[in-house]
Amino acid sequence: MKFSFVGLKTPSFQCIMSMFGVPMWQRPIARGANRPLANGKKGGLADAVLLLSCAHKFLAAAGSFAPALRSDINQQGRPAMSSDQLTRRGLLQGSAAIAAASPVMAQAAAAAPPKRNGGTAMMPVELTVNGREVHLQLDPRTSLLDTLREHLHLTGTKKGCDHGQCGACTVIVEGRRINSCLTLAVMHDGESVTTIEGLGTPDKLHPMQKAFIVHDGYQCGYCTPGQICSAVAVLDEIKAGIPSHATADLDDVSLSDVELRERMSGNICRCAAYPNIIAAMRDVAGEKAA
Repeated sequence: MKFSFVGLKTPSFQCIMSMFGVPMWQRPIARGANRPLANGKKGGLADAVLLLSCAHKFLAAAGSFAPALRSDINQQGRPAMSSDQLTRRGLLQGSAAIAAASPVMAQAAAAAPPKRNGGTAMMPVELTVNGREVHLQLDPRTSLLDTLREHLHLTGTKKGCDHGQCGACTVIVEGRRINSCLTLAVMHDGESVTTIEGLGTPDKLHPMQKAFIVHDGYQCGYCTPGQICSAVAVLDEIKAGIPSHATADLDDVSLSDVELRERMSGNICRCAAYPNIIAAMRDVAGEKAA
């Protein structure tokens, strides 16, 4: 980016540069903002550095003039000032130099390339989502939930609390149900993920989806995808003999309403369709509600 400084073309500024011994060929007015310097560089930041150098000389000159000014004041019978005090003339001269340099520094800062925040590198991630292999380049901080919704456009998985407290984002990873908002996509590289879209289609519903419709296991429907994914995984857990906190006998993991309620307690339904959800799960399990 090239600069054009209007303030550098004034006669007063040229006079100041001559006072401080700046050669004519180095002055911005002599070569213009876009004309090359002797070393082949073009105007812009070099002009800013030149102007700052002059400002520095301004301040140094103000400091050298201060003793003479204090001497004149003393001869007039006024109180003398200590060496660390600032005179009015010195303050005005310094302020003028800083004011002249401010627009130059602002333009030089605007020309600087923007810095990248952190410079996080993208990482390759391979997933098998609903039976389809996908290859992605992701920020390593991307959650599995955002990967499914924002990158793969599988919006059936819902973002509720985004803190792992409501269960609306439940998906099945390698046969286990997890809250996809609490895990990073890069942690599941090479693994299989099943979302609500992968359980069934409108033409061929999963048995759990049918049971939710029959038993009216939903109302607003926002939590339903997570509820269904979790319900499917719960029945698989019981079938595999995996105990829960409510299991009385670790050697005998059996289906019961208490067992189902405990295992589904991480999936919140604010419409309070819990009895119907339990009925739907019992229906799929092949048992009638007790």
